Amino acid sequence: ADGSINALANCLMQEMEKFNKMLKYLKVSLNELRRSIKGLVVMSTELEAMFKSFLNGMVPANWSAKSYISRMPLGSWMTDLVERVKFFRTWLTAGSIAGMWVSAFFFPQGALTSALQIYSRKTKTAIDSLAWRSEPMPFMPEDIPSQPPNGVYIYGLFLEGCGWNNSAMHLVESAKAVLYTPFPCIWLDPVNREDPVAVKDPPPPGQFRHPLYKVSTRAGTLSTTGHSTNFVMFLNIPAGPMGQPHWVKRGVAFLCLLDT
Repeated sequence: ADGSINALANCLMQEMEKFNKMLKYLKVSLNELRRSIKGLVVMSTELEAMFKSFLNGMVPANWSAKSYISRMPLGSWMTDLVERVKFFRTWLTAGSIAGMWVSAFFFPQGALTSALQIYSRKTKTAIDSLAWRSEPMPFMPEDIPSQPPNGVYIYGLFLEGCGWNNSAMHLVESAKAVLYTPFPCIWLDPVNREDPVAVKDPPPPGQFRHPLYKVSTRAGTLSTTGHSTNFVMFLNIPAGPMGQPHWVKRGVAFLCLLDT
């Protein structure tokens, strides 16, 4: 049991460390900027660029370098940052969470691997033999009844390129003038890698192999961990009568964060 708690606890600790480091840098750089505006210290080119970014409502480059990937303007970026910190603080004080706001993490892949590790230790199954089964749920994050029997509920995703039929529980064409649709919770349920319902290529019949990206650019670089800085994972989502090829042509994807 200790091992199972530790997997996600370690992940939480790593995320908290990254956020604390980032918040400390934000505070220090803001103090420096304040002092240079008052004329107490020399305004460096970095501080000048930071000041100009604020005037333009943009996130300064020196902040982006210490931050998670995001394309938001300064106002919504700050709101998003506060929400992320709140999520991790709640998790830390409560000791557990009913659902995982997958968009809040610097490194969501790490959190999902930790969740898989918990199941692997509980069932004494080799983690390499496991994969996720993904199932959209009929509720939004604020209505999560309780933790799932196994695995994890994830939330915070937006559909791009299509819409979602809540009653029929499958993908549909986008509503007029709607670019992004908030998606309900998804249950990531650990299954054997060879199981026909596991998330793998090709997807099970009637399912769309749905890519999940952090931001809308859909391009990323490989980080030191060997994971993409933008692509997170594939999920199997019911394709509906239109079928998988239709949604591939539409360029359908999930996004963790919008640009606005």
